[in-house]
Amino acid sequence: MPRVNAAPRILIARTDVVGDNVVSLPVAADLKAALPGCRIGWIAKASVAPLIRLDRNVDEVIEWNEFTSAQPLLPRLQGAWDAAVVLHPKPKRWSTLASVLRQARIPIRVGSGRRWWGLLLYTHWVWQSRHTAGMHEAVRNRHHGRILLRALGADQTVLQQPARTGLTIPEALLTAQRSWLGPIAGRFVVLHVGSNGSSVDWPLRNMAELADRLAGRDIPCLISTGFRRPDLETQMRSLSRCEHRYTDPELPLPDLCALIQLSSCVVANSTGMLHVAGGLGVRSVGLFPNMKDCFPEQWGPIGDRSINLVAPPPPGGTYPKRGMASPDHMAGIPVEQVEAAVLKQVAG
Repeated sequence: MPRVNAAPRILIARTDVVGDNVVSLPVAADLKAALPGCRIGWIAKASVAPLIRLDRNVDEVIEWNEFTSAQPLLPRLQGAWDAAVVLHPKPKRWSTLASVLRQARIPIRVGSGRRWWGLLLYTHWVWQSRHTAGMHEAVRNRHHGRILLRALGADQTVLQQPARTGLTIPEALLTAQRSWLGPIAGRFVVLHVGSNGSSVDWPLRNMAELADRLAGRDIPCLISTGFRRPDLETQMRSLSRCEHRYTDPELPLPDLCALIQLSSCVVANSTGMLHVAGGLGVRSVGLFPNMKDCFPEQWGPIGDRSINLVAPPPPGGTYPKRGMASPDHMAGIPVEQVEAAVLKQVAG
């Protein structure tokens, strides 16, 4: 086994979207608990990096896009890290990132052994497939961490604890958002209406009706449309009977996280903001399609503060792929059912 420092320097790589990174952050928490004094670095793409910087268990964030050359990473990796774990094995044909980790001579490199190049580029392998493992994504990620801890000769009992993140919103951000929210701070519900294609969305007309129903119960709604999606705000305004508040489509990710922290509940499709709520310990209502690889058992938010609702199955059972779902599939989750779930969450 390669020799490592008593307080190892460990690099975690997750180069996809917000939600995937949130359910991966428990790996950093596990490593910090099992290896006091270790240093954790995280490779993420630039759009996700501001979120990772909010996690107190991550000491350094390295921005990198998997569609660009990994060679500029080499000077930052050589001699700087004792171990690395790659939590998502894409792309399928060849991983330039895994190749650079090997070129940097990082002694311990953990990644998928299910692709031929992984057998060449990693020193320790994970054999589970995210599509067939039948486990939550956070559990699968923590299994990567287990293999790394074993390679480092560290205690693995920390993995018996529930998955948790170290996401912490700076007080300055919370203060700024409280000022913007005014009297609704602490009692509003966030409705996050988009998913950027990560899942199948609940219809906008249903979200608009839910917002109007909650407004009728004197529960203010803050409607989040996602980054650079003013078109969704336009559509929601045309569908709503009441006036609601909307987030700025250019709002930085940490500011949106602060708003989620200040809310009483988040309603969202299976997307990044639902996972942010779970990572922050905020109550939520998740809306999921009845579709293979999309169920909350695999992709629900971490923690136990979410009510997850799944659309009714289509004739013949579950949809095998996203593109096969009927246009009105998610409309099978009634507005009344979502409203009842929100009221339960708001009541605590």
